[in-house]
Amino acid sequence: NETDESTEAMKSAGAEAGNLGDGFTVMKGVLADLVASGIKACIDGLKDLAQSAFEAYQAFDEGQDNMIKKTGATGETLGQLTENYTNVMKSVLTDSDSAGNAIGEIYTKFGLTGEALENLSEKFIKFADLNNTDVVSSIDAVQSASEAWGVSSEDVGDLLDLLNKTSQQ
Repeated sequence: NETDESTEAMKSAGAEAGNLGDGFTVMKGVLADLVASGIKACIDGLKDLAQSAFEAYQAFDEGQDNMIKKTGATGETLGQLTENYTNVMKSVLTDSDSAGNAIGEIYTKFGLTGEALENLSEKFIKFADLNNTDVVSSIDAVQSASEAWGVSSEDVGDLLDLLNKTSQQ
């Protein structure tokens, strides 16, 4: 009878091992599904990131195209203006069209370059935003006023500050 009990215990252990194997197979399937879902989520995230990066590049490129159309710049001058454009995009919250238009308009209308161009571009972008106008209209209006009042290109930023202060009062 001990042999029968041992045989029965071995059958029972074998059945339990089979059940454990089935459970392990189910567990492997669940883990495989989780890994596949994780990989799919990562790939979808990378696709979204790539799409966002591409859209950001396109917007940046459109702003740069605006700047090129306004200035006709090429070569070294274009390289410097692109650097100015990039610096403005980094320093003030604006869209690429406004930054490209500001750089292009200020470069052609006021003849400024380098840091002076960047600073005035930033001021005009802020001025246009504060006064709910587009940057090109703001530059045109202020340039006409600066010519009429004999304000030099270097002092246009001060004129913008005065106009903002006056409009807020």
